[in-house]
Amino acid sequence: MNTVLKLQAEVMKLPQIEFSTFHFFADGMYARSVFRPAGAVIVGKVHKREHFYVVTKGKVAVTDGESEARIYEAGTILVSKPGTKRAVYALEDSVCITVHNTDNTDLDEIERELIEEDETALFDSSNKLIEDRADYQRILRETGFTAQERRLISENPEDQIPMPEGFNVTVSKSRIEGNGLFATVNFSSGEIIAPARIKDKRTPAGRFINHSVKPNAEMKLRGDTIFAVAKRDISEGEEITVYYLQAKAEGEKLCLG
Repeated sequence: MNTVLKLQAEVMKLPQIEFSTFHFFADGMYARSVFRPAGAVIVGKVHKREHFYVVTKGKVAVTDGESEARIYEAGTILVSKPGTKRAVYALEDSVCITVHNTDNTDLDEIERELIEEDETALFDSSNKLIEDRADYQRILRETGFTAQERRLISENPEDQIPMPEGFNVTVSKSRIEGNGLFATVNFSSGEIIAPARIKDKRTPAGRFINHSVKPNAEMKLRGDTIFAVAKRDISEGEEITVYYLQAKAEGEKLCLG
């Protein structure tokens, strides 16, 4: 594994901080300015196109994991090549700016246009912490799993069955991670949304419902079935979420049966 990816796996175990980030637009150009406090480690996302990388304050060390880190000081202007994942260590309080060619002004659209998709990223297009992903990483650490181990368990086809008819949900792309489960009608608080596990088999609800620190649903064991039940009113089109540890506890009740 590339050493930058190894570094990212270790950094994800540490407390995360949000960096002061400013966005500027001018005639087909987008500039993103990020303040990096001394001692901070930043593992960057992979860009699809080349762009300018400018150090306007301080001093940073940059590595792609394949060659020795290089030191860049204020006044440095580089052309950053696409397809490379890099790590940056702030040797001093620093400000770095990337400049991109794009007509987009919506940050989410810019992210999709310029950045390779990364479902493990803990920060969104505004450089704000994706709280649900960060909390899920914390839970993985506390339960002794790696993200890869949990993914293999989640994707195991041997314990999956199709969704029974009559439940108003669909699987679609999630902003939290990968695919998620979405409501196709309005649900009232306390209403059954869909079965997640029937005996020893998972439905698409059990497979695709994502974790959230502020879930709109919870798992409830009734007989030999675990149902996703609305914790509050849920609107049509809203992603269904649960708190992972609560769902895990209900699953353990079924196993103890």
